Amino acid sequence: MRSSPFGALDTLADTAATGDRDAARHLLDIVWPILVRRCRAELDSTTADSVATAVSSTALRAFPHRRPPQQPLLRVLEATTNSMIDRTGAADPASRKPGPLAALPRTQREILILRLVVGLSVDDTATSLGRTSAEVLLDQHRALQKLREIGIPRERLPPSRR
Repeated sequence: MRSSPFGALDTLADTAATGDRDAARHLLDIVWPILVRRCRAELDSTTADSVATAVSSTALRAFPHRRPPQQPLLRVLEATTNSMIDRTGAADPASRKPGPLAALPRTQREILILRLVVGLSVDDTATSLGRTSAEVLLDQHRALQKLREIGIPRERLPPSRR
Protein backbone atom coordinates (compact mmCIF):
# COMPACT_ATOMS: atom_id res chain seq x y z
CA MET A 1 0.00 0.00 0.00
CA ARG A 2 1.41 3.36 -1.05
CA SER A 3 1.80 6.21 1.38
CA SER A 4 -0.90 8.82 0.89
CA PRO A 5 -0.01 12.49 0.52
CA PHE A 6 -3.21 13.11 2.47
CA GLY A 7 -2.34 10.87 5.43
CA ALA A 8 -1.48 13.77 7.74
CA LEU A 9 -4.64 15.75 6.93
CA ASP A 10 -6.52 14.53 9.99
CA THR A 11 -3.76 15.62 12.35
CA LEU A 12 -3.47 18.96 10.57
CA ALA A 13 -7.25 19.44 10.76
CA ASP A 14 -7.24 18.65 14.47
CA THR A 15 -4.46 21.21 14.99
CA ALA A 16 -6.36 23.80 12.93
CA ALA A 17 -9.47 23.14 15.02
CA THR A 18 -7.59 24.27 18.14
CA GLY A 19 -7.29 27.74 16.61
CA ASP A 20 -3.85 27.40 15.01
CA ARG A 21 -4.15 29.82 12.08
CA ASP A 22 -1.01 28.55 10.35
CA ALA A 23 -2.36 25.00 10.41
CA ALA A 24 -5.72 26.23 9.11
CA ARG A 25 -4.06 28.09 6.22
CA HIS A 26 -1.88 25.10 5.39
CA LEU A 27 -4.89 22.78 5.49
CA LEU A 28 -6.88 25.04 3.20
CA ASP A 29 -3.92 25.23 0.80
CA ILE A 30 -4.02 21.44 0.57
CA VAL A 31 -7.78 20.84 0.31
CA TRP A 32 -8.78 23.83 -1.83
CA PRO A 33 -7.53 22.41 -5.16
CA ILE A 34 -9.18 19.08 -4.37
CA LEU A 35 -12.51 20.75 -3.66
CA VAL A 36 -12.38 22.97 -6.73
CA ARG A 37 -11.56 20.07 -9.08
CA ARG A 38 -14.26 17.93 -7.46
CA CYS A 39 -16.92 20.64 -7.77
CA ARG A 40 -15.94 21.70 -11.30
CA ALA A 41 -16.35 18.11 -12.47
CA GLU A 42 -20.10 18.41 -11.89
CA LEU A 43 -20.94 22.13 -11.83
CA ASP A 44 -20.19 25.17 -13.98
CA SER A 45 -17.03 26.96 -12.83
CA THR A 46 -18.68 29.97 -11.15
CA THR A 47 -21.07 27.82 -9.16
CA ALA A 48 -18.34 25.26 -8.47
CA ASP A 49 -16.05 27.84 -6.89
CA SER A 50 -18.87 29.07 -4.63
CA VAL A 51 -19.70 25.51 -3.60
CA ALA A 52 -16.02 24.74 -2.95
CA THR A 53 -15.80 27.80 -0.68
CA ALA A 54 -18.90 26.73 1.23
CA VAL A 55 -17.66 23.14 1.52
CA SER A 56 -14.26 24.20 2.83
CA SER A 57 -15.69 26.35 5.60
CA THR A 58 -18.48 23.92 6.51
CA ALA A 59 -16.38 20.77 6.49
CA LEU A 60 -13.43 22.27 8.33
CA ARG A 61 -15.70 23.72 11.03
CA ALA A 62 -17.54 20.40 11.37
CA PHE A 63 -14.44 18.19 11.42
CA PRO A 64 -13.73 18.38 15.18
CA HIS A 65 -17.37 17.37 15.86
CA ARG A 66 -17.60 14.61 13.26
CA ARG A 67 -19.42 11.38 13.99
CA PRO A 68 -17.91 8.89 14.29
CA PRO A 69 -14.88 10.71 15.72
CA GLN A 70 -12.42 8.60 13.71
CA GLN A 71 -13.95 9.57 10.37
CA PRO A 72 -11.13 10.84 8.10
CA LEU A 73 -11.17 14.39 6.77
CA LEU A 74 -11.27 13.12 3.18
CA ARG A 75 -14.55 11.36 4.02
CA VAL A 76 -15.99 14.49 5.69
CA LEU A 77 -15.01 16.59 2.66
CA GLU A 78 -16.55 14.14 0.18
CA ALA A 79 -19.81 13.82 2.12
CA THR A 80 -20.10 17.60 2.50
CA THR A 81 -19.24 18.18 -1.16
CA ASN A 82 -21.84 15.66 -2.35
CA SER A 83 -24.50 17.21 -0.17
CA MET A 84 -23.79 20.74 -1.40
CA ILE A 85 -23.54 19.69 -5.06
CA ASP A 86 -26.89 17.92 -4.74
CA ARG A 87 -28.53 20.94 -3.09
CA THR A 88 -27.06 23.32 -5.67
CA GLY A 89 -28.10 21.10 -8.57
CA ALA A 90 -31.63 20.81 -7.19
CA ALA A 91 -31.94 24.57 -6.70
CA ASP A 92 -30.35 25.45 -10.06
CA PRO A 93 -30.36 22.53 -12.53
CA ALA A 94 -28.66 24.72 -15.15
CA SER A 95 -25.53 24.75 -12.97
CA ARG A 96 -25.02 21.00 -13.49
CA LYS A 97 -22.66 19.96 -16.26
CA PRO A 98 -24.22 17.57 -18.75
CA GLY A 99 -22.11 14.72 -20.00
CA PRO A 100 -21.57 11.01 -20.09
CA LEU A 101 -20.81 10.78 -16.37
CA ALA A 102 -24.47 11.58 -15.69
CA ALA A 103 -25.32 8.13 -17.10
CA LEU A 104 -23.37 6.43 -14.32
CA PRO A 105 -24.65 5.42 -10.91
CA ARG A 106 -23.61 7.94 -8.25
CA THR A 107 -20.86 5.83 -6.67
CA GLN A 108 -19.24 5.03 -10.01
CA ARG A 109 -19.41 8.69 -11.05
CA GLU A 110 -17.82 9.77 -7.75
CA ILE A 111 -15.04 7.22 -8.14
CA LEU A 112 -14.17 8.37 -11.65
CA ILE A 113 -14.21 12.00 -10.56
CA LEU A 114 -12.03 11.37 -7.52
CA ARG A 115 -9.61 9.10 -9.37
CA LEU A 116 -9.35 10.77 -12.76
CA VAL A 117 -10.27 14.43 -12.19
CA VAL A 118 -9.14 15.05 -8.63
CA GLY A 119 -6.23 12.61 -8.94
CA LEU A 120 -6.67 10.62 -5.73
CA SER A 121 -5.08 7.20 -5.35
CA VAL A 122 -7.20 4.09 -4.98
CA ASP A 123 -6.60 4.12 -1.23
CA ASP A 124 -7.47 7.81 -0.83
CA THR A 125 -10.60 7.34 -2.94
CA ALA A 126 -11.59 4.40 -0.75
CA THR A 127 -11.05 6.55 2.34
CA SER A 128 -13.11 9.39 0.86
CA LEU A 129 -16.02 7.11 0.08
CA GLY A 130 -15.84 4.80 3.08
CA ARG A 131 -15.18 1.79 0.84
CA THR A 132 -12.41 -0.74 0.38
CA SER A 133 -9.73 -0.38 -2.28
CA ALA A 134 -11.05 -3.50 -3.99
CA GLU A 135 -14.54 -1.99 -4.19
CA VAL A 136 -13.14 1.20 -5.68
CA LEU A 137 -11.21 -0.71 -8.33
CA LEU A 138 -14.23 -2.85 -9.21
CA ASP A 139 -16.56 0.15 -9.46
CA GLN A 140 -13.98 2.06 -11.49
CA HIS A 141 -13.78 -0.85 -13.91
CA ARG A 142 -17.58 -1.03 -14.13
CA ALA A 143 -17.85 2.73 -14.71
CA LEU A 144 -15.31 2.71 -17.52
CA GLN A 145 -17.02 -0.32 -19.03
CA LYS A 146 -20.37 1.47 -18.91
CA LEU A 147 -18.90 4.54 -20.63
CA ARG A 148 -17.53 2.29 -23.37
CA GLU A 149 -20.97 0.70 -23.76
CA ILE A 150 -22.72 4.04 -24.19
CA GLY A 151 -20.33 5.04 -26.92
CA ILE A 152 -17.30 6.76 -25.41
CA PRO A 153 -14.41 5.43 -27.52
CA ARG A 154 -11.66 3.74 -25.51
CA GLU A 155 -9.04 6.23 -26.76
CA ARG A 156 -11.06 9.12 -25.28
CA LEU A 157 -11.18 7.52 -21.83
CA PRO A 158 -8.34 8.37 -19.48
CA PRO A 159 -5.92 5.55 -18.68
CA SER A 160 -6.51 3.75 -15.41
CA ARG A 161 -4.09 4.62 -12.64
CA ARG A 162 -3.39 2.79 -9.46
